[in-house]
Amino acid sequence: MKEKRRNVVYIDPDVTYFEEQEKKLKQKGLQNYYYPFNDFWEAVHFIEKQFVTNGKKLHYILIDEQMLGKQRTAPLGKLSGFSSFLDKLEIIVCTTQNSADLRNKIMQYSFISAFLVKPIPEEYIEFLITGVSSVV
Repeated sequence: MKEKRRNVVYIDPDVTYFEEQEKKLKQKGLQNYYYPFNDFWEAVHFIEKQFVTNGKKLHYILIDEQMLGKQRTAPLGKLSGFSSFLDKLEIIVCTTQNSADLRNKIMQYSFISAFLVKPIPEEYIEFLITGVSSVV
């Protein structure tokens, strides 16, 4: 039985995490399911071209809260639009700030699936792609 893989777009200003993840995923043959970006609008263009236009399935968007900016309206509006085009898309906001106020502001948007405090666990991206935890 062929395992089902999920596509993950990750948007974050910290490229060191990308490099580490890409190396680990390549070793496991999972690199073709992971799309890292450090520019929000570049990621949006990629999602529109590769997933919305081509009808390819996108399962997760992880985005660092800093990438949304202070106003958050335009970026969150764009992400909300993807939720209506891409069936069962989960949008996860990541942050280094573990504050209840920020969590409440982010989670007020119904299309946000989760609020994740960094550092992101080392095997998290692999888990999203495979659906299997490698932690024993």
